[in-house]
Amino acid sequence: MKKFIAKLLPLLVFISFCIVNFSIVTSVGANTNVTISVGAVVASPGDSNVRVPITISGNPGIADAILMFDIPAGITLTSFDGTGGMRVDPISSISTRIVLLENTTATGYTGTHLLSLVISIPSNTSPGLKPITILPSSSLSGPGAIPRSITADYTPGGITVSGQNQTQPVTSPTQPVTSPTQPVTSPTQPVTSPTQPVTSPTQPVTSPSTQTNPNTFQPITSLPATVPSRVAQSTTASTRAAPTETAATRAASAKARLNRFFSNNITVIELRNESNSARVITVRPDRRISDRKNIRLYTYNTATNRLAPIRNANIQIGKTTGAVRFNTNANGLIVISDGPLNRR
Repeated sequence: MKKFIAKLLPLLVFISFCIVNFSIVTSVGANTNVTISVGAVVASPGDSNVRVPITISGNPGIADAILMFDIPAGITLTSFDGTGGMRVDPISSISTRIVLLENTTATGYTGTHLLSLVISIPSNTSPGLKPITILPSSSLSGPGAIPRSITADYTPGGITVSGQNQTQPVTSPTQPVTSPTQPVTSPTQPVTSPTQPVTSPTQPVTSPSTQTNPNTFQPITSLPATVPSRVAQSTTASTRAAPTETAATRAASAKARLNRFFSNNITVIELRNESNSARVITVRPDRRISDRKNIRLYTYNTATNRLAPIRNANIQIGKTTGAVRFNTNANGLIVISDGPLNRR
């Protein structure tokens, strides 16, 4: 028995180490020359099926990708279409604008077209460029038993919405001039109005022919051809603020990645604890957890893709609300699971 325990002890220590330092993906160098680009298309107000292609260059082979999009007000994302590209996982979310793509082949997906965003443009949308940007918390992984993380640059694109009044006839020059034909009722007054030159009807109509029509389709030439940084911003950045990531978007991105690898009921939140002192946290899980004894808490470091358990958290569950309450001094992303993490 002692010999058996002596042989078993190193194995238990190793398993414990793996749980504490579980790595979802390994990392590869940043200089991979991988670029994911949002296409540039032209559409009209009222179009309900505008497709914006999302493409990749320098593709080393992708097993899965999580892409988060910033889409401006005035246009609406209606669906993700993976036709001709990667499979769109059902856990993708239109409301949070996060898509999970996957490919199960041994080499991963090596094509150039990833997917298309299907956009609806309301009939009252104002003309102009509607930029679409990929947020930097997006991520890629290569194939293999232990997927490798792939660093990529992201190039913005968007939809140029045309004007609404291009076909309006110019009616003002064709209006009949009625004032010179009015009868002169006062015989003693000099009739001067008919002899005044009527200039308004004879003025050349220059606005439709010589001035730039603001509703004319213009090619999109302002999008950058190269990516000087990880997230290339559109040249309209001076008039429109760059997309801002929030705690909610970072948590949603982390949850989407964890759901790719684990089958548990998972909720992810982000904490900011400047004092680093223990405090009571109350969270209502995305799906109710019935047994508090099964709950597991982890911190998730997205930079290293590592999970670490939170221990001695005094976990409680509200009987009425189902809210989970626990104590922690942790910072960053916190994972609440309905049990030990179970790999898919």
